[in-house]
Amino acid sequence: MAEDSPEAVILMKVLMRQSRFPIHWNVARDGAEALAMLRDPRNFSDKRIPDLILLDLGMPKMNGCEVLEEIKKDGNLKNIPVLIMTNSTDDRDISSAYEHNANFYMVKPQDIEHSTEMVKYLEDFWLQNIR
Repeated sequence: MAEDSPEAVILMKVLMRQSRFPIHWNVARDGAEALAMLRDPRNFSDKRIPDLILLDLGMPKMNGCEVLEEIKKDGNLKNIPVLIMTNSTDDRDISSAYEHNANFYMVKPQDIEHSTEMVKYLEDFWLQNIR
């Protein structure tokens, strides 16, 4: 997960704690850190490149679209599904994410009910299909 908001990271970890899949979390707090982590699997707790990337757009140092562009240009990373999770509903951000080959774009839920639905979707579609 590449996310600069500690609250968003905590919420996602709490919500995903109930997952039926084992999840190893690695968190980058800015775009440059995310890219550095991805390029060296030794940075991950299980020493493997992740199966899925949750990427915020509005991060310091490198924004999410810049990170996404670099991921999709890298032969070792380009096949990892990248899900954009952001607060932006701007059509330009959505278009840019898909132009840079995001696999999915979602606006972060603003309440617990929608957060739970989002996690169920992540688990049912993305986590189930990458295992």
